[in-house]
Amino acid sequence: MATEARALPAVTYVLELLRSGPVQIQGRSMSYQPLGRLDPNRLPKPVQGLKSSALGSSDMATVVAALLYLIVGGLDEAHDLVTPLSWPSPTAFGATPPVLDSPAAAEATYVH
Repeated sequence: MATEARALPAVTYVLELLRSGPVQIQGRSMSYQPLGRLDPNRLPKPVQGLKSSALGSSDMATVVAALLYLIVGGLDEAHDLVTPLSWPSPTAFGATPPVLDSPAAAEATYVH
């Protein structure tokens, strides 16, 4: 329950954003930096520092966290989270080592 409570502000923020109308997602340059080197202050406060573990321990929770980041402009954060689930080789920016045969591989590849 405490884990879910940490994710609630981010989820609530994004749901309210989506209720207000279509979200404009614009192309932006990626920095290809690991999560720890990205400035969280460029994102809305409720989403800053969101950890996929706050949504659960599954690979699908990681994809959901990536989508939340993507909706608010966290392209690099989203990319860092889904790359290990959708790319078989280690990268300097992936949040974890590759997860081969992830049950969320198709969804992660779509977000990627």
